[in-house]
Amino acid sequence: MSRKIVIYPNGFGEGNGTNISLFLQLDTSSLPQNTKLFVNYVLRLKHQINGKDFEQKANNVFFSSNGWGFPTFMSLAKFKQLNNGFLLNDTCIIEAQFEVLGLIKQH
Repeated sequence: MSRKIVIYPNGFGEGNGTNISLFLQLDTSSLPQNTKLFVNYVLRLKHQINGKDFEQKANNVFFSSNGWGFPTFMSLAKFKQLNNGFLLNDTCIIEAQFEVLGLIKQH
């Protein structure tokens, strides 16, 4: 199953203009019809200096709406603050971790 991390560096939706927004998208097109995927996931922004990463965890059901995440993942002020170590030399490192808990088949 293909997946990707989507970042909106100036926010999206509720976080527009004030936060970075992070989302996990899964391609569910290979799932059988009327099947949903129940997933635990973590989106993580790596701290490039001291290893004190920032992360948010959630669980969601992926189906036709295949993207979930955090419109207010981290404030832009915190993200851009140089001594925070999340943005160095115009580079940030983002990780995603997910675990499939099960398939939900609807009849």
